[in-house]
Amino acid sequence: MSRLARRPIPFPNSVSCVFQKGVLSFSSGAKNEKVLIPDFIKCDIEDSNLKFSFSVEVKDKARYSMLGTVIAHSKSAIKGVTEGYKKQLELKGVGYKASLISPNRISLSIGYSDPVEIDIIDNVCAKVEKETLILLESTNACLVGTMAAKIIKLRPPSKFKRGSIILKKESNQ
Repeated sequence: MSRLARRPIPFPNSVSCVFQKGVLSFSSGAKNEKVLIPDFIKCDIEDSNLKFSFSVEVKDKARYSMLGTVIAHSKSAIKGVTEGYKKQLELKGVGYKASLISPNRISLSIGYSDPVEIDIIDNVCAKVEKETLILLESTNACLVGTMAAKIIKLRPPSKFKRGSIILKKESNQ
């Protein structure tokens, strides 16, 4: 077993952790995050520590790497539930602005003849702080990154200094 798997993963007392039927659930207040765990990986929760091991003898390299992936996802879920993940996008260009149509839809005026409307992924909270700043928040780092990439793809950064959407600030990465 790797050194990574031998070390227990500590989590704060404010986070509750439950393992049932291959799903490891973390919750803190109103924030919840789940991690799927394959049947060949055993999870032990003791005090405020989480420890993973193999339930059967494993000789397959893919299964060893899956253990590392599960540990990384668990650490990410703990961090997401306690602190959360945020990305801030900035719209740069003449007349570029964003507005929140509904809690799950943003309208972007980014140099096209009509405003571009984009749906927000579930479990991601979007806020328009100024007309040119969009803040994306979630407990899942992957969802925040996917949503940011989806918005940036509409007007990617250009080396010729035309208008673009850029990632201004990354927090908790």
